[in-house]
Amino acid sequence: MTYTDGENRLLLALYLEADIDIADSICPFPMTRCHLDEIRAVFGDRITIWGGISSILLCRASASFEEFCQFIDGLLGCYGHQSHFVLGVSDLATADAERDRVQYIRDKVAALS
Repeated sequence: MTYTDGENRLLLALYLEADIDIADSICPFPMTRCHLDEIRAVFGDRITIWGGISSILLCRASASFEEFCQFIDGLLGCYGHQSHFVLGVSDLATADAERDRVQYIRDKVAALS
């Protein structure tokens, strides 16, 4: 397992060479330039992605609630039932994270069960 927060586009192939099992704190667009689909395409079923939610999306200043909901819905629609994916906030939830956004994630994940 390795910590992978931040820009990773140039490192993705090296993670495969390093033979790691889990990439922790994968932080995709909009916080980085790399989209989750690009990361998944490289990792396939060889490396588990842990993360997927950029911490800035939990903050009102970065996205409207509607934009946030669209992102979460799309993310769970694509990855909610896939193997080698553990949903999480990349790096950490900051002090200005909105409680209603965290609640939205919780409710959406609970609905997947």
